[in-house]
Amino acid sequence: MLLVRPPGILTKGLTSMKLISSLSACCLLATAVSSVSAQQPGSVQYNTQVLPANGIVARNASPDRWGAIAIATDKSDHLGWKDDGTSRDQAEASALELCRSAGATKCKVVGSFANSCAALALGPDRYGVSFTADTRRSVAYTKKEAVRKCGVEDCRIVRSGCTIPN
Repeated sequence: MLLVRPPGILTKGLTSMKLISSLSACCLLATAVSSVSAQQPGSVQYNTQVLPANGIVARNASPDRWGAIAIATDKSDHLGWKDDGTSRDQAEASALELCRSAGATKCKVVGSFANSCAALALGPDRYGVSFTADTRRSVAYTKKEAVRKCGVEDCRIVRSGCTIPN
């Protein structure tokens, strides 16, 4: 049996290989140039810090930093805030202790959060708490949401913070 190669097959294959190699080289060069210019003083990217999706991490990530918020229930304005706990229980216990050590006689935990951010707004006889894990938005939006949940004009943000994973 005699196999005959049609004319031009080898030439077309080499031309395609050269084209693919040239495109790959251009892409690599463009990536290298853009990453170098991103770190140049004076460029927009030079002083830009990228945070993980407004403090929200992948749903399958196990929480490794917990936060909790405790407020006084004895008509004082004391609160306890913990944002570097190793577990929910530990963060909530620490927030309660911080609230009591600030001078409150009775405190309650009003929220806990993991690998995300939270904001607390206080007003006369009212409070509002919001979490980035609930709003799926920025910390600024979460602060506005806490004030909205507080429900009165005199509400103001008294604390906000994040438990960004290590």
